[in-house]
Amino acid sequence: MGLEVLAPEGADYDEIAVFQRVCFEEVSGAGERKASQVAGHYSWKYTMTGKAKIAMVRNGGQIISMCAACPVELRTAPHNVMGWQLCDIATRPSERGKGYFSNCLESLSNSIPDHDVLFCFPNSNSLPLLTKRRWRVSGNLSFFGGVILNRSACPQIVQITRFERDHDIFLETIEKSRRLQLNRSSSYLNGRYNAANLHPYACFVIRGVDGYQGCIVLRATRVFGIPICVIMDVFSAHDTAERALISQAGHWAATQGCVGVLTANNTRGRFGLVKFGLLPIPNFAVPRPLTLMTSDRSAADSWWSQIGDWDGF
Repeated sequence: MGLEVLAPEGADYDEIAVFQRVCFEEVSGAGERKASQVAGHYSWKYTMTGKAKIAMVRNGGQIISMCAACPVELRTAPHNVMGWQLCDIATRPSERGKGYFSNCLESLSNSIPDHDVLFCFPNSNSLPLLTKRRWRVSGNLSFFGGVILNRSACPQIVQITRFERDHDIFLETIEKSRRLQLNRSSSYLNGRYNAANLHPYACFVIRGVDGYQGCIVLRATRVFGIPICVIMDVFSAHDTAERALISQAGHWAATQGCVGVLTANNTRGRFGLVKFGLLPIPNFAVPRPLTLMTSDRSAADSWWSQIGDWDGF
């Protein structure tokens, strides 16, 4: 039995992909997994925003448990901090309940500076394990959905293939909150959405007389077999710009054959998106609850988060 913490260049991505497929073969969402549980996805994911750390337990040379932590800059007042998103938590079905995940988590925690923030969007199996390790809930994302009737595109909104410097200049004008959130710089957004080989994302920006006013990132997928447009990220200067961007989501959804629009966040109140045509969806009707947890060693209790922050989508 051996435990190791690897850098991306020391990982065998084909081996990781096979292992993840074995661990999740009985879980729903086969379409998403087929696209993501491939070597190229892990190669991109573990180098997207810096070098990830990958903890593995092996027995006889075979992986029996693993989890990874990916570095990401977090925006907060007065100064940004470094965060590490825990992901790809998996243990072979025959080896569960033996403490291997706890060993992986402890090794990762020990390899990360004490002042950095560890966070995760755990599934129903991982959540109680993290709770036992004194991780705490720092946010629950609410789901919203609806049919946005918009047949025409807004002339101020254009589709882009890359975020440029004007996005970063705009970001600097937005006052920082003491709530933590992913720092949505052009570098991060390009790595997350425009360099990914996982899913095709559509990125749009809005520009007015005052210049850059915000952006939205969309993707088309199927939820319970129904074609849906998902708002992954939306970031704007004011409600007028956000209304136009969400309206653009309705227009793009129609061009993709989607029957509705779905998103999840905790940046708005329960009915905060009704004025944009998106109604709250009860928890029992969502495909997967999104709970954000942070480790006990940080004081990161207050977050703003959107569905695009979750690494699984």
